Amino acid sequence: RNTELDPGCKRFDLVESRDTPNRFYFYEAYVDEAAAAEHKKTAHYDKWAKFKASGGATSEAVKAESVSVGDWALQANDSPTSQFTAGVIITIDIALDRVDEFLQVIGEDTRTTRTKLLEPGNLRVDILRSTENRSRFYFYEIFIDDETCANHKTTPHYDVWKQFKTSGGVTHQVTERIKSVMHWGFTSASTPVGCTEMPLLGFGLYKVGAVPPSAS
Repeated sequence: RNTELDPGCKRFDLVESRDTPNRFYFYEAYVDEAAAAEHKKTAHYDKWAKFKASGGATSEAVKAESVSVGDWALQANDSPTSQFTAGVIITIDIALDRVDEFLQVIGEDTRTTRTKLLEPGNLRVDILRSTENRSRFYFYEIFIDDETCANHKTTPHYDVWKQFKTSGGVTHQVTERIKSVMHWGFTSASTPVGCTEMPLLGFGLYKVGAVPPSAS
């Protein structure tokens, strides 16, 4: 997050699974591929690489981008807090002939969810698109607690999204519940991370001291 040491990194969150012991997610945002490559040349990344190489963690990663989704896809780093107890990372596949409709529906849902007067318990919603499977999207949704997360599902804008799903717009979905790690894991408004344009993003799945992700 230090813009002097890693200027191309615009967001770096570490969150923990609520369902799988020892599973953590790295949510990393870089301005482009070159910036992501530069990150791997830094001294702080080298320490992490050595920890992994020593057997401290197994990992897998996916790449996603926000540019083709829309200028609303990435939320500004405006969270008032760096801690939360109820978040989700959702991997979702959309019917090929309904991707444009999906982007309209989820765009409205996302923008409305971020409205503090309507959903004060929401801290962040990002919608990302896989760089490899163009009908696959990722939702990164953060709420203060379970109550505010549940309240989100009672809103009219969520109901429009729900109708899209039940009509066959979604062909596959996997949801992982997450929570923040200590007091520094989730980037808040007070964290100096530079601008909010993040064309390239990646989810890193790390299971520290556990079996490889492919075996779970």
